[in-house]
Amino acid sequence: MAGLSQAVHLPPAVDYPVRPSAFSHRLLWVLAAAWAVGLLLWVRSVGSGPLPGAWWASLAAGCLLLGWSLWLSRHPRVGQLSWSPHGAEAGSWCWYSTAYRRGTPVVALRVALDLQVALLMRAQTAAGLGLWLWLDAHHSPADWDALRRAVRAALPRPT
Repeated sequence: MAGLSQAVHLPPAVDYPVRPSAFSHRLLWVLAAAWAVGLLLWVRSVGSGPLPGAWWASLAAGCLLLGWSLWLSRHPRVGQLSWSPHGAEAGSWCWYSTAYRRGTPVVALRVALDLQVALLMRAQTAAGLGLWLWLDAHHSPADWDALRRAVRAALPRPT
C-alpha cells in the first residue's frame, strides 16, 4: 500500500550509568601483553644484531599509548547517558556528568565497537565535546537491552 506511512515504534526511555569499564581495562592489558610478546619475539628474530629503528619506534609508541591508557584509567569518564523517545523525530540523547549536571544534548552518537556485553560509543555533544564512552552490561543489567535498542534506534538507517 503505497502512500501509507508506517508508524515508528521507538524504544522506551532509558538512563544508563557510565562508569569505569572493567572490560576495557582487561582488553587493554591483553593488548599490552600481546604487544610486549610481539616485541620480545622480534628481538629474538634479530638475534645478536642491532635492533632496527622500527622496533624502537614501536617500543616508544607502545609506551606512550600505555601511559596514556593508564592516565585515562585513573581519570575515568563518569556520568549518565540518557535516551528519550520524545522531542526529536527519532528520539534524543543527553549526557549528564559533574561538568554537565543539567545535561547537554548529544547531537551525534555512533557505535565504534559492539561486543554484546560492552559497547564503545563515540558521542558528540551540542557543546562541542567529543566523548568516548565504554558502556558495560554489568553496570545496569536490567537496562542493558533497553539501552541497546535505543542505540540501534538512534543510528542512521541505510537508504
